[in-house]
Amino acid sequence: MFRHQVHSDQKGFVGAQVESRGLRRRVLITVFGVTLLSASVLPQTGSPLTSDDGATLEPKLSQITAPAPAGGSPLEPVVLYEREINGYLRFQAAPSLPVGVAEPYLSLADDGHVSAQASVDLSAIGSSQPGGALDLLRYLGGVVPVTASGILKTESGQGLFEVEAVTVGGIPAPVSVLHELVRQYSRSETQPDGVDLSTPFVLPYLIVEVRVTGGQVVVVR
Repeated sequence: MFRHQVHSDQKGFVGAQVESRGLRRRVLITVFGVTLLSASVLPQTGSPLTSDDGATLEPKLSQITAPAPAGGSPLEPVVLYEREINGYLRFQAAPSLPVGVAEPYLSLADDGHVSAQASVDLSAIGSSQPGGALDLLRYLGGVVPVTASGILKTESGQGLFEVEAVTVGGIPAPVSVLHELVRQYSRSETQPDGVDLSTPFVLPYLIVEVRVTGGQVVVVR
């Protein structure tokens, strides 16, 4: 199904030996692939998001990260709704977002299609490796909307986000720009090279499949 092999060192990206806040952030990144680059400037319907919307997601994330019961009993799928996901990203997860990325929001369509956008501070991009995909963005500077759309594919405990379109400040950009932005903004002490969005990843916490349908995500363990 996937175009690349999963590398063993990627398992560090989904390791479970971190604090509770870190666990929940990793689930969101894994499930949505582009969580780090999502924002509220996408079209929205209904009433404004509140922290109460995000609060409804907290027990579901705890359910996903909980150890499997003894005896191999089947686990019920966990359904995450678009509104509570975005409420959580806007409020509860805000302190965990990378510096330079603001106002998270995702749009979930049928057949795994995900749309996302972020207000990204281009001045926070590192100056290393000149000549790469981000060279032009370094000259632009400032805070601009970065949008991305694609398909999240998962199977047998592995996932891949296939990016279909990217814009920066409303201008179409190569997919490589999104890959480099995600890599830059997802660097950490445990993952100094950041997340490689172009390669498959191992789903954590015994998750075998993530189904994206209209307005919701179903997590199957």
